[in-house]
Amino acid sequence: MKMDPGSVAQLNAGPRRAAGRGAGSGHRRGLRSIGRWLAVLAVVFLLGAIGRSGATAPVGESRLGTLVVNVVGVGEHSGTVVVLLFDHDDGFPAKIAKACQRASAKVTGSVVTLRFADVPLGTYAVTAYHDVNDNQKLDTNWIGIPKEPVAISNNARGRLGPPKWKDATFELREATQELTVNLMRI
Repeated sequence: MKMDPGSVAQLNAGPRRAAGRGAGSGHRRGLRSIGRWLAVLAVVFLLGAIGRSGATAPVGESRLGTLVVNVVGVGEHSGTVVVLLFDHDDGFPAKIAKACQRASAKVTGSVVTLRFADVPLGTYAVTAYHDVNDNQKLDTNWIGIPKEPVAISNNARGRLGPPKWKDATFELREATQELTVNLMRI
């Protein structure tokens, strides 16, 4: 913001006080006014600097990526493969409602490829399962162990329970990144 010297003088000009009411009070009022303007300009400058410090990507650089998940080991050529993308451990690995994105595709061969577009770069984990009977859910036995083939990113396995978030996480750092998971029966 450019200001000419006349503008500063106009900012300092305020209502004149009657003579005898505190000599120099107009001068102090003018200094306070300038101080306020300088404070406002400093805040505007700082907010602008904070906004440029990483909140937005530089021109030509994207903060989003595409994750391509290759699900291998599809035994039966029927049903649907479902992949859940998690950006936190809450609900991982099986709560569909807690996944940040979900994708599915009909099985047509031994490898099914699914894409997650416009994913913010960061830490994620993937769960995949083969819904062989196409009943829109992962079938489990009476204690919750999957009856249908499942896969977890990093091919993580659990001990006496589902895999841990920390064992399944990976970093999405590139504009396009591929991940391969292997389906298995538990």
